[in-house]
Amino acid sequence: MSAEAEFDAHLDPWCLVPLETGESILFGYARNHAKTGGLAWLSSSEVLDLQEASRRGVTRSGRRYLLGRQFEAIDVGAEGEEARLAFELLIGRDYQGANALTEVDRLWLMARKAARHLGIEPPVRTDSATRAFFDRHAAGYFAVRRRGKGTMS
Repeated sequence: MSAEAEFDAHLDPWCLVPLETGESILFGYARNHAKTGGLAWLSSSEVLDLQEASRRGVTRSGRRYLLGRQFEAIDVGAEGEEARLAFELLIGRDYQGANALTEVDRLWLMARKAARHLGIEPPVRTDSATRAFFDRHAAGYFAVRRRGKGTMS
């Protein structure tokens, strides 16, 4: 059995995000994820066990993570615009005074994931391009997801 078979998800890159409760969650790019199919930024449930040296983590949901390159949450913007927007959406924190997310930002994040699953170029971040992308590709994306493509590979 491969080492990756021990894991439900692979985050690379990732960061630890402290919560007001004193617990922490993971935020990162899921290269693989048994439930969501991966290929998108995500946040986890609360971390129960984190072994940074061996690049492993377990969360309250029972998900077992293989962890790649770590970055600091404060530096999420350095990971790119998609990472910054996903952080704001999923973590609910404004990144260094950035504007609030728009509906186009949310749709564009979904379109980026869909494009990766379909192996095609994502749309530019405009309302018309993003909506046209979904008009053309939503059925194909949902078909790929139903077949389980993009889960643990």
